[in-house]
Amino acid sequence: MKHFVLQGRFNPELLERISDIWELVSSCGLNISLKEDFGWPHLSFTSSEREHGVSNFEQLRGIAAVPITVSSLATWGGKSPMIFLGVTPTRELLELHRILSEVVKAGGGANNSLNSVSSFVPHISIFPRRDLPEVQRVFETVVSEVELPLKGFITAIELVEYFPAKVLHECLLAGSGEA
Repeated sequence: MKHFVLQGRFNPELLERISDIWELVSSCGLNISLKEDFGWPHLSFTSSEREHGVSNFEQLRGIAAVPITVSSLATWGGKSPMIFLGVTPTRELLELHRILSEVVKAGGGANNSLNSVSSFVPHISIFPRRDLPEVQRVFETVVSEVELPLKGFITAIELVEYFPAKVLHECLLAGSGEA
């Protein structure tokens, strides 16, 4: 089944720093490919089983690039534990999420918990769901090597189809410095 995500793309400097963290995770001797699982470092805003209306993207062009701070390294537990970088929720970031949730709704996308402002947890996945011992080992490596916080910007919104990851449409945000 196809899966569609509206996700934020980072400015080149932040993308490089997070890509370095992905490389660190990949060097831990596990048989994984973060690029196969996640495509590239990004922050997911919304998720739907239906493709969002591309025509609704035009309303995003006036939105300014959103500053973000990657402030923590954490894990989600349960049956499918994973490691992620926590992004500080700011007024600007939450407003962008609200706008993107409206784009999904206007495009006929299904409502799910990721699309709800009240349950949005801004994060960047860095290690896919694996067994707990693997997650603990990778977490110990990453926490000893990564210096936080990292600062940057969300410079574009991408509509991405998964799996595998394929950009269907992108919209550069105002002031992103990208051509």
